[in-house]
Amino acid sequence: ELHGYIGTILHRMGNLHDREGRYEKSIQHYVKSLQVRKITKDHKSLGTLLNVMGISHAKRRHYRKAMKCFQDALAMRRHTLGSRHPDVAETLHNVGNCRARMGRWDRAMEAYAEALDVKKEVLGKDSISAMKTLHNMGTVHEHRREYDEALRCFGDALDARRTALGKDHIDVAFSLHSIGKIHKRKKNYSDAMECFAASLRIKRSHLGNDHLSIAETLHAMAPIYDREGKKDEARSCLDTGLAIYESKLGGKKGED
Repeated sequence: ELHGYIGTILHRMGNLHDREGRYEKSIQHYVKSLQVRKITKDHKSLGTLLNVMGISHAKRRHYRKAMKCFQDALAMRRHTLGSRHPDVAETLHNVGNCRARMGRWDRAMEAYAEALDVKKEVLGKDSISAMKTLHNMGTVHEHRREYDEALRCFGDALDARRTALGKDHIDVAFSLHSIGKIHKRKKNYSDAMECFAASLRIKRSHLGNDHLSIAETLHAMAPIYDREGKKDEARSCLDTGLAIYESKLGGKKGED
C-alpha cells in the first residue's frame, strides 16, 4: 500500500513540473513513479503514467521516446480496459499526434481514424473529444493537399463545437482559422478572410492582443489584404504579428 502512495505522489510531482514547463524534471519523477508502479503491478496506473510520459516527451520534441511510451501505454490500456475504451482512444489520438509531428502522415491518419471510431462509439459522434480528433485528421489532409477532405473535417468539427461549446468558444476560433487556411489554399480569398476575421475576434476576447495565436491569424490575413491592394491593412497585420513574435520568441516565428 505504501508503494501505491509513493507512486501516486511521484506521479503528481511530475504533473506539477510538467504544468510549469519543467519537462526534464517531470520525466524524472514519472520514471521513478513507473518503477514503483511496476513493483505494485498496478497496470491501469501504469497505462496512465506511460501516456503522460509520452505527452511530456512530445512537448520536448523527443518524438521517438514519446512514441515508445504511447505504444507501451496503448498495449497496457488495451490489456486492462479493452480495445473500445475512451482511454485507449486517447492514447491512439496521441500516437496520431506524434506520427504527424514526425511527418508520418499516413500512419498518423490510421491512428486518428481508429481513435475517432472508438470515441464516436463510446462518447458520441459529436463529442468534444471526437471533434478534436476529427480536427487533427483535417490537419493531416491539409498536409497531404487533400483540401476538400480537410474542409469537411474542419467544417464538421466547427459545427459540433458551436453546438456543444457555443459560437464564441476558443476551440471554435481554432476551427475557423483552419478553415480559413484551406480557403486560402484554394484561392477562395473572400471566404478565407471571413473565417480569419471571425477567428481573430474570438481569439482576442479569450487570449488578449499579444498571444502567438493572434499573430498566426494576422500573419495569414496579411497576404490576402496585399492581394486586394489594401497595403495599409497588410502592413498593420505584419507589424502587429512581428511585434508579438519578437516579444515571445526573440524574433522567431511560432509553429503552426
